[in-house]
Amino acid sequence: MTNEQLVTLIKNKMDVADNMLKLWQQNIKFIGKIAGSYRGYEDIEDLKQQGYIGLCDAVEGYRAEEGIPFINYASFWIRQSMTRYIENCGGVVRIPVHERQRQRKYKKLLHDFEARTGRKPTDWEICRSMQISSKVLEEMRNNAGMEQIGSLDNVIGEDSDTTIGDLVPGDADVEGTVLDHIEQEELSNVLWSVVDTLPGNQPQVLRCMYQEGKTLKATGEAVGGITCKGDKAESVQGTAQAFPEQ
Repeated sequence: MTNEQLVTLIKNKMDVADNMLKLWQQNIKFIGKIAGSYRGYEDIEDLKQQGYIGLCDAVEGYRAEEGIPFINYASFWIRQSMTRYIENCGGVVRIPVHERQRQRKYKKLLHDFEARTGRKPTDWEICRSMQISSKVLEEMRNNAGMEQIGSLDNVIGEDSDTTIGDLVPGDADVEGTVLDHIEQEELSNVLWSVVDTLPGNQPQVLRCMYQEGKTLKATGEAVGGITCKGDKAESVQGTAQAFPEQ
């Protein structure tokens, strides 16, 4: 049974569900081919479902007496249904359908103008060609930028579990923290190499107090040869140095 015959039966309310299923089944390859052209925008199965809606719209508006093959007439409605679905549901940031249509016209203008003249059009030339104001042009460009925003849950690559959100840096300045830590380590190495050049037991005393965190009394016991008098420590070897009690 031809497409036209099935459409006639459906429009005459004869076994609508069964005949609609037959019409769908014998045109499924054609609908799948159209859906394939929009594969990069939405899931292919969702697009096929939208193709079915477009097929229903085509049945409703088809006029056999005009002599147009049904599949030619239906192709417009199938594409229309898919593109509407993509425009209304495909982006994270919702942009009105009429605005998307205007952006397509804008992109086509840029492409055709540059191909013809070898340069990009000025804002004045764009506004004149599209019959829009400079304010509308600015808004259109802003919307075009928003259209590029993707979901943070989108997976990067086919065989990866990494999402865009995983690559977005958080509030913590991780890089700055690491660099500060490295800088502190380098400074510490330089400082203690200078301390080790001090005479007598001063290097050992300083390390006990400031690396190991020992009190003045504990430092004296550990190093030996240092006696504590009040808030000062004196070396019996003749090297005297005052350290504040911790």
